[in-house]
Amino acid sequence: NTSSRNTRVGSGGSDFNDARFGRGRGVTAQSRRLDSETFQGYPLFPVEGNKAWEYWIYPNVGGGVEIVFVSLTAGGNFDYATVPVGQQVGGGNAALWRRRMPESVLRAVSERQPSVFRFRRGALDFYLATASFLGADGKTQLEIYCGVPVSGLLGPEGGAVRLDRGVALFDSLWTPVLRRITPLVLSSKTGATFANLVVDRLALRVAPGKYYLGVQVAAPETKRLRAYRREIEAPNYGAGGLQLSDIALAGAVAADTTGEGIDRLHFTPNPSGTYAPGQHVLIYYEVYGLQQDAFGQTHYRMDYQIASSEGAPPAVQVRRFVGRLVDVQGEEAVRIAYEQVGNRGIEHNYLEIDMTGSGAGEQSLRVTIRDLNTGKQASKSVGFRIE
Repeated sequence: NTSSRNTRVGSGGSDFNDARFGRGRGVTAQSRRLDSETFQGYPLFPVEGNKAWEYWIYPNVGGGVEIVFVSLTAGGNFDYATVPVGQQVGGGNAALWRRRMPESVLRAVSERQPSVFRFRRGALDFYLATASFLGADGKTQLEIYCGVPVSGLLGPEGGAVRLDRGVALFDSLWTPVLRRITPLVLSSKTGATFANLVVDRLALRVAPGKYYLGVQVAAPETKRLRAYRREIEAPNYGAGGLQLSDIALAGAVAADTTGEGIDRLHFTPNPSGTYAPGQHVLIYYEVYGLQQDAFGQTHYRMDYQIASSEGAPPAVQVRRFVGRLVDVQGEEAVRIAYEQVGNRGIEHNYLEIDMTGSGAGEQSLRVTIRDLNTGKQASKSVGFRIE
């Protein structure tokens, strides 16, 4: 039932009847003179000046309540706030503040307002994937891919259906970085971008570090929804040295027509990570930190290893790639190697393979790049499924 949260952690005045922290309209002569601007950002319940505090406002509970928490020690756990100790409080005021103690307020509300359960008609199917790349200004570009299946959403007459996609991102200290709800309207004219999925793509530029991500897609009319939560890492790709971006599974890769350069590529994400028999498996990734030789050239080798969870080596035919094919091996796993020369420290690469002859099941693909000018190497892996 929490529809908003307003928190502030800090310290207040040490005097219970101080004009800034005398909480409770009409309790003291000073508090009667307080206007609404004085109260903004501070709890109504008194808090001690040398303690860290935080308050939550629940507007839909009991007609609106405020619950204040106080940490008794620096860095310690928070608990319900109580009336500050050692303050000179009159008998009438003491009774008032005891009734307004957060624990007392919560107990009173729970006695008169029952819990509410809103029935939802099943889960909504959608897929979530993420990938990270080098961003501008030392940041990391974090991309979030949502894939919503068109089938099962549209009615027999193909009427439009509205979905709400909500994204929340928090840093390692649970400080909000992004909260956004975006409407997505599907109709019979909405084209699926890959595997009967409408793919929604969100790119964020964040500082390197650990993050907590929550993504929810809901259909308001049918009350169906699904949500995912995961912990993700935004690597520091600008730290120098040879690095690989994440390996993004794709449904298509084409030259970028935005005019940013003929070497750049555009890919259509496949957030489901699933390919039907006969569909080509595509991956997109980027290479950072390639070393140029005395003539300004880079020289590197890409090794791809594809293995099946079924044990038998998968049947792989290479369709499109970057570089010159130098080796193919197939025992328990298929190993493919290419070499490439260039003149830039950053490369945008892809691989397209046909696995029509492979059986259904989980597959793993490992990409290893070796800088032949320095001997350094880096690796990343990704999993996908044939079904």
